[in-house]
Amino acid sequence: ATGFSVAASIRAVPRVAAAVGETLSMSPRGVVDSGPVADAVWPRSLRRSHVLHEFGLGVLLDLDEDDVRAFFDAFFDLDVNDWSAYLRLDTPPQEISAVMVRLFRSSSWGLRRRLAGRNPLALTQVLRP
Repeated sequence: ATGFSVAASIRAVPRVAAAVGETLSMSPRGVVDSGPVADAVWPRSLRRSHVLHEFGLGVLLDLDEDDVRAFFDAFFDLDVNDWSAYLRLDTPPQEISAVMVRLFRSSSWGLRRRLAGRNPLALTQVLRP
């Protein structure tokens, strides 16, 4: 766990507690339907954010040592609000994809080729809001 994931978990408490409370209030015997609670833990938008993070991780894992260094140099050259938003688990997918685009645009042409080279069509599909 990171500080980013702990903070996201704490921010999720009100929506998850509300889902548990609502589900309990609708159940005659206190049996909780896990569907609404699961949706409160991982709403659709956060599942989309997770897909973007997983895609980014997959690309990063395919880079060689020099490209990893160039990637992180470019990543941390972004505005602190950009990279800190990207690292949060509960950032909306539109913001994550916007940071990905800004990183791509600020990268060298060589790194851009490596970032998009695996499957440019998959990249455009993942970045689509």
